[in-house]
Amino acid sequence: MPYTFTARPWELKTTNSVDVSDGVGANIELNNRATELLRILPIVNEDVNEEWVTDKGRHMYEGLKK
Repeated sequence: MPYTFTARPWELKTTNSVDVSDGVGANIELNNRATELLRILPIVNEDVNEEWVTDKGRHMYEGLKK
């Protein structure tokens, strides 16, 4: 996983968002350091996505680097 060994959790800035690549609109948390997006995590919301996010949603930040 690209995030591993690149930053510590306390170095990251967290932003809550909605996954637009998913038809459900899952709630996600974006973690970035400076201007680089490092990981995407799901936010628990029982009405929409419970605690899950699609693989596409979890790894779409890799496309931003290319």
